[in-house]
Amino acid sequence: MSKYRVIVHPDFRPQFQEFRRLAPSGSRPVAARAAMSAMRAVRDGQEANFRGERLGFDRTHYDLRDCAEIKVELVREYAKSGRRLGPSHRLIYREFEPVEGDQRPIRQIIAFEHRKNGKPFKVAAERLGRDKGVADPRLVGLPTTRPAVGQHKDPNRPISPHRMPLPPDLAAVLSTTQKTLPTRARGRPVGAVTRTADPPIRHPVRDR
Repeated sequence: MSKYRVIVHPDFRPQFQEFRRLAPSGSRPVAARAAMSAMRAVRDGQEANFRGERLGFDRTHYDLRDCAEIKVELVREYAKSGRRLGPSHRLIYREFEPVEGDQRPIRQIIAFEHRKNGKPFKVAAERLGRDKGVADPRLVGLPTTRPAVGQHKDPNRPISPHRMPLPPDLAAVLSTTQKTLPTRARGRPVGAVTRTADPPIRHPVRDR
């Protein structure tokens, strides 16, 4: 059994379904396989292998304090100086307490985007209904850590998201889904990343 129960945000679902369709094929394997590997890392608690990092908030950023990112190298990119840049893509997710009948904490995939112009964070914030520079009142009590940037980050900074109480609307959906599943399928993650049809996890090359 996987370490975490993985679900996907409704606005991410079309992209997720496309990744699942393409990952085993040869039509667009690179993006699909990279995304599926990243999602399996989230499912299996392997975010440290993908340079995972807890997100923060200040007045020039979106309030994503309950989220974390993992970094995925889909394409190699270089600065004008020739210096190799970091991984090209970001997968944004958050974590919730488990539901009754399944002891695994829940992780929700929110976005998978190229990092240019902060697109992963903008997309995630839009899907969560958050505006730039505005603190989300639902996150009262979480530290307002300034988002970490640049080459000299604290090597001991947290990499996993804060585990939050499951919102009532999401709890209701999961509970209903669990009750309507056949017996043999109960406990299977909603919108899960499965092991059977997908290629094995391939960890991204670390940037220098």
